[in-house]
Amino acid sequence: MKSQKKRKWTVFFVIKATDLSVVELIEMLNELRSIKMNDEVCILLCMSVGKENREAIESGDPSLIQNPNKNLTPTTLFYGFEKSAENSEFLNDLKFIQSDDTFDITLQRDLEKFLVNTNSHRYIIFTWDHGSSYGIFNNLPNGNPQTDLHPLSDNLFKKYPQLAIKSTSLPPKKITAETNLNNEEEQKILTMDELAAALNQNFKNTKIELVVMMNCYMQLFDTGYALRRNVKYLIAPETYMFFNGYNYQFFFKKLFSNPDIPTKQLAKHIVNSFETKIYTDAEIGSIAKSVTAIFATNLSYYSLIARLIDRLVHALSRELSHNKNELIMARLNSPELNDSLNIVDFFNLLKNLQLTIGRYWQFLTRTRLWLLMKRVIVARYIGKVYYHDVAKRKFPYGFSIFFPIQLNGVIVSRRHLKFFENTSFAKERLWFNFVMEFMKPNTPGSK
Repeated sequence: MKSQKKRKWTVFFVIKATDLSVVELIEMLNELRSIKMNDEVCILLCMSVGKENREAIESGDPSLIQNPNKNLTPTTLFYGFEKSAENSEFLNDLKFIQSDDTFDITLQRDLEKFLVNTNSHRYIIFTWDHGSSYGIFNNLPNGNPQTDLHPLSDNLFKKYPQLAIKSTSLPPKKITAETNLNNEEEQKILTMDELAAALNQNFKNTKIELVVMMNCYMQLFDTGYALRRNVKYLIAPETYMFFNGYNYQFFFKKLFSNPDIPTKQLAKHIVNSFETKIYTDAEIGSIAKSVTAIFATNLSYYSLIARLIDRLVHALSRELSHNKNELIMARLNSPELNDSLNIVDFFNLLKNLQLTIGRYWQFLTRTRLWLLMKRVIVARYIGKVYYHDVAKRKFPYGFSIFFPIQLNGVIVSRRHLKFFENTSFAKERLWFNFVMEFMKPNTPGSK
């Protein structure tokens, strides 16, 4: 019997759209329906949505969306694509595969049922929903998007309150010790180590070519470190990102017209597509493109970077005993990318450590890290606002790192720490232990 031809690509979409984001979900699906596809690329979708919105999703008609303020019935829908009938307005239709009311995309064991090895040459995974730097598909209360980068931001979120849904999922960090942090339902989230374990289970020695995240703040070092053995390139925003996201037609047309395209080149097209995205509302589009920073990173360098960060930690730990005020100043001069997450741009921090501790402090290690950055970052999109005086100090260089600080009685969420202390980067390397020491009150002898 003749064996079935091996596809060149399988593309997985793992999506959660249980709020107003279902509008943007339908827009994205309609983009995919309008592309001329071929048999070399298979697209499979797993969507956690309200059951009542199935008709809107399958028809591509956002006017059929049910009120998201109602208690919609959760379900997970699975689809592929098939060629449309001749009288259809789309080139492709969603091909329903099955529904599952018990499937939970925040659980590794369930995700393993979808992200299966289809015996294709190469694989891409798109994730689509909220992000909180250490995990995705959060089921937590929304925090606040960063609105201080653009003069129109505050008015924009007042005018379009639904946009705030795309913010980080963590509560503001000014919480009290009495805050209830024990609600297990509230803490449902898929961590990047769980995603890596699911990939390791199903793909063994086959690396995923690209993981593309449409989730805020996911270009965190812990994310890439967790995925480095299972994924070649990670594309994700280091900042907040609007649900409208990438220009899917832009890069999928390139993939379908040339399925042999090198992965690195495709990664560049995906990042570059963000600037070409057309928004129905020009005001939203202008601000979205101004305040977003997206990077494609080569994860093969992350083990080396982690070793260099360990070397920095040894030096920083020595500074803690007699130079802590300078470390505090360096941290304060490294603005948080979001006021709930306690994450700062790593290379911004590196610059400020040099400025406060000394020009030649850890010169060789810092130089190696800066040189590595040029190899790690294979594509970047940085919103124009970061080149202006007001936001230059928040300039994103490529990935963030967890670095909380406790001042004026503000404490860090215990739930927050729980997630960060359980990443593989925290467990295997020295950074998290240094952060915990840094947050302790000054001891006698400290400056």
